[in-house]
Amino acid sequence: MIMLCYKGIWGGKKAYPLNPILCFFLIFFLIVSAVLAAGEVISAPKGSSEEDSSARAEAYYRFSLAYLFQLRSRYEEAITQYQEALKQDPQSSYLYESLALLYYQRGYIQKAISHCQQAIELDPQSSSPHRLLGNVYYSLFLYSEDKSQYAEKAVEEFEAALKLDKSNNEIYLTLGKLYLTQKNYQESIKALYEYLQGNSQSEEARFYLAKNYLEQKDYPSAIENLKQALEIRPGYLRAITTLASVYRLLKDTPNAILTYQKGLEALPGDVGLRNSLALEYLEGEDYEKASEEFSTVLSYEPDNRFALTYLPFAYHKLGRYEEAEKLYLQMLEKYPDDVDGRFHIAQLYIDLKDYPQALAVYLHLLSMRDKGEIKLGDNEEASLRAKIGIVYYQSQDFPRAIQSFQQALKLNPRIDRSILPYLVLSYHRNKESNKALEICDQQMLISPSSNTFLILKAEILGEKGKIEEGTKLITDKIQEGENNPLLNIALSEIYTRAKRYEQAEEVLNKALSIFPENDTLLFNMGSVYERTKRFELAEETFRKVIANNPDNHLALNYLGYMLAEMGIRLQESIGFIKRALELDVNNGSYLDSLGWAYFKLNNMELAEKYLTLAVEKEGNSPEIHDHLGDLYYKLGRFKETLQEWEKAISLGIEDGNKVREKIEKLKTKLEN
Repeated sequence: MIMLCYKGIWGGKKAYPLNPILCFFLIFFLIVSAVLAAGEVISAPKGSSEEDSSARAEAYYRFSLAYLFQLRSRYEEAITQYQEALKQDPQSSYLYESLALLYYQRGYIQKAISHCQQAIELDPQSSSPHRLLGNVYYSLFLYSEDKSQYAEKAVEEFEAALKLDKSNNEIYLTLGKLYLTQKNYQESIKALYEYLQGNSQSEEARFYLAKNYLEQKDYPSAIENLKQALEIRPGYLRAITTLASVYRLLKDTPNAILTYQKGLEALPGDVGLRNSLALEYLEGEDYEKASEEFSTVLSYEPDNRFALTYLPFAYHKLGRYEEAEKLYLQMLEKYPDDVDGRFHIAQLYIDLKDYPQALAVYLHLLSMRDKGEIKLGDNEEASLRAKIGIVYYQSQDFPRAIQSFQQALKLNPRIDRSILPYLVLSYHRNKESNKALEICDQQMLISPSSNTFLILKAEILGEKGKIEEGTKLITDKIQEGENNPLLNIALSEIYTRAKRYEQAEEVLNKALSIFPENDTLLFNMGSVYERTKRFELAEETFRKVIANNPDNHLALNYLGYMLAEMGIRLQESIGFIKRALELDVNNGSYLDSLGWAYFKLNNMELAEKYLTLAVEKEGNSPEIHDHLGDLYYKLGRFKETLQEWEKAISLGIEDGNKVREKIEKLKTKLEN
C-alpha cells in the first residue's frame, strides 16, 4: 500500500519516496473520509464472515483510490478502481451510483443509466439514484432528437425521488422545468410555486413561471414574474432579454427600452444588451440615440460586427452620409462576406442618386456568389435581381431593367407584387406599351379589388393620348362606390398631363370636399393653379401642404421653383429648395431648381455648379439641359449653349418650339 501511495498515485517518470508514516495517515484519512461521505453504505452485515470483511476492506481501498484518481482528473483509472470495488462489494448501491455519476460526467450515458438502475434495484428506498437517473434523462432530452421519451422518463424518475424524499426542495424546480417542456402548465406552475415556498428568492423559479405564462399568452403574469426575477437579481440576462422581447411583442417600445436600460445598469459591459437597445432605438427611428449606443459598443469591441453594420445605417438615416460611407467601407474591409452591409451601402448610394455605385455593389454581390464567396438562395437572388432592376429603371436603362425583373420573377414568382409595377413602367418607357398593358390586364383579373394596375393602365393610356379610355377606367371604379384619394389623384394627373386643367380642377375640388387634408390632392391642386397662372392661389395651397407636413419636399421644391421662375423673393425661394434637398439628397430636379434660382439671382458660379450637378444626376431631363443652355448663353459659351438646347430637343422637351426658336436665333447671331 505504501509503495502504491508514492508510485501508483503520485508516480510519473520519477518516483519520490514518502515518509511511510505520513503516507499511512494520508491513506487512512482518505478512506475514512470516503466512507463517511458514502454514509457508511459499504458496511458488513451482521454475522458476516472474515472473508466478507476482507472483501469490504478491499472495496473501501478501491473506492478511496477511485476518489483520489478523480481528484487528479485521471478518470479512466478511477473507473477501473470503482469496477474493482464493485467486484468486492457487488451489493453496494452507493458504489453503483458513484460509478454512474462518473460515467455520466464522462459521457458514457448508457453505462450511467444501467448503473443507476442497478443502484435503484439494490436500494429502492434511496431517492439519490432516482435524481441522478432523472438528470441523465434530462440531459438526453436537452441534446437529443427524440426529446419526448426522455422528458417522460426524467419526470418519472424525479417524481419517484420526490415520493422518497419530500424534503429535497430542488426536485420541485427540476420538475417545474420538465412539466413545462411537456406543456403541462398546471403541474409546472404548481411545482414551481411549491419550490418558492422554501426558496422565495429564486429568480430561476420566477423565470420559468414567466415562461409558463408566456406560452399561454398570459402576458401580464409573465411580465410580473420576470420583474420579480429581476428584483431578486437585476443582472439576470435571460430575464432581461425575455422581458424586453415580451414588450417588443406587445409593441410597447418605451418599456422595452427601459428594460434594456435597467439591464445595462446591472451589466454595463454587456455588448449584446447594448446592441439590442441600439436596435430598439433604430426601429423607433431615434437614430441619434441608436448611433450613441452603437458607438459605445465599438468602444468596448472595435470589431463588433453588428455595431459596425448598423452604426453607419444610423448615420445614413441622420444624413451623415460621408461618415456612413466611410464606416460601411471599413466594415466591409473587415467582413467582406457581410451581405447585409453591402445591401445597406448600396441603398446609401441609391439615396444619394449615385446609381452607378449602387449597381457596382449589387453586381459585385453576384460576382461573389459566382466565386463561392457567399451563398444566395433563390429568394435572396430574386430580391437582388429586383434591386438591380430598380437601379437600372432609375438610371433609365429600361432594357436592362426589364431583363433583371424577368430574372427575379423566374427565380421567385411570388415576388411579382412588388416588382411588377416597375416592370410595367419599364416596358412603357421602353416603348413597349402593349406588353405593359397586357400585364395590367392580367393582374386586374387576378386581383380585381386592387387598384394598382388599374391606375397604371389608365396612366399609360392617358400618355398614349387615349384620355377618355384611361379616365373612364377610374371614373367607373369611383362610380362603383370605391372613392379614395389614390383614384382621384391618378385621375387629376391624367387630366393635368393632357393640359385639361379645368377637368383636373373639377376632380380635385370634389375629392378635397371629401378628403380636405390630403397632402397629395392639395399638392396637385397647387400644380393646377400654377399651370393656369393663378400664382397666389398656388402659393397659398403649397404653403398649406407644407404647414400640414413640413417634410413634404415635393411642395417645398415646387414652391421654391415657382418663385424663382417668377423672379421674386429669390432668397426665400432658395431656402425652400435647400430644405427639399436636405430631405431628398441629390435629387436632380431639386438641384436644377436651385441652380435656376441662382441663375435668376445672377449668381452664375453657383448656378453652373448646381445645374451641372443636376445633369449628372438626371442626364435624361430635357428641362435641365434647357436651363444649362440658358446659363451658357448668358456666359457667352455659345457652342455649349447649342449642345444643351439641342440635347433638350432630342429628349423631347415639352415646349420644343420655344427652344427651337432660341436655337435659330443663336445660329443667326453666330452667322452675323
